[in-house]
Amino acid sequence: AEEIKIKYGSATYLNLNEDETIKAKLFKHHMKTMFKKDISYVIHCRLVEILEFIDFAISSHIDKKQLIYGIIFTGGTSNTSSFRKLLKPIFKIDCFTYLENNSMFTIINPNNIYLLNNPIYTAVLGVLKLDFKK
Repeated sequence: AEEIKIKYGSATYLNLNEDETIKAKLFKHHMKTMFKKDISYVIHCRLVEILEFIDFAISSHIDKKQLIYGIIFTGGTSNTSSFRKLLKPIFKIDCFTYLENNSMFTIINPNNIYLLNNPIYTAVLGVLKLDFKK
């Protein structure tokens, strides 16, 4: 399901073609044809539910205006197409999903920096960056 979400899904569904289908492998050998809009609708509803819960949890503990740099989202779900479009309307502050063009990490391997500018690694790279500043 995670692979289908990242590969074919979208966090928004309203502007998707009604007739666009995808073929995805379910289980080991079973292929299933599905409407991309249907998959994206399910993804959208679940993400909105999760993000609204996160917003409620943050707002219950602090004033979001104290988060002067905003919120950084990490993890594979942050790679879902159109994920960032959901953030501002829900949180009403700046939200990010990765470390854009962070030259500090080019020393690791300049040819593969695009791999590191990925939400999956944001938390780890953020901790490294914080530690390097000490």
